[in-house]
Amino acid sequence: MTEVFEQIRNTSFYIRHARLTNIDLAYLESEYKEFHANYIVLTRINSSIPTETLKWRYYQVSHMIIKLKQNKDEIIKILRQNRKINILGKSVCFFLYHDIILNTFEIYLFSEWNRLIQLFHERGHTYLLYFMSLINEAFQKIADNRSDLDLMHIDLINLGRIINRIDYEKLIFDDIFPDEIQLKSNNLYLHLL
Repeated sequence: MTEVFEQIRNTSFYIRHARLTNIDLAYLESEYKEFHANYIVLTRINSSIPTETLKWRYYQVSHMIIKLKQNKDEIIKILRQNRKINILGKSVCFFLYHDIILNTFEIYLFSEWNRLIQLFHERGHTYLLYFMSLINEAFQKIADNRSDLDLMHIDLINLGRIINRIDYEKLIFDDIFPDEIQLKSNNLYLHLL
């Protein structure tokens, strides 16, 4: 078992993952895989919009966003008590963001993003929505431009290095998204074109 772990520790993915303090690269990769799976399904089905699925996702996101400000301390406390999150040693609020963004992929892919704008704006989460839009756009560009899994991993690692600098607690609860990170995110997006 130790020999296998040593081999894993020598991979570029693990080395870069260990350097990230705020995010878990494996979670970012799982987000991309979920997005990519939805994207592939979209290209294979007819053009009908899955209204019930979108309604479900919208209600999921709405419920999370509505609860954020009124239950901040309780949410953070619950996240900090999660054994798995504590073992990973990353920002607890990154995992909250992870739960929210997983519910946005179909909304983004079926061009229903505008439904989220008023909800997020009314709740004071404009930059959080903007950030998730950037992530969805980056995932789509990676899916469109990369057919090689190693190149996809490189793009995800580069994306991870940028979003690792974000203070997820401030982004989610105070709607603060620094200009420097926005610029780097936009530059990565342009690189993916």
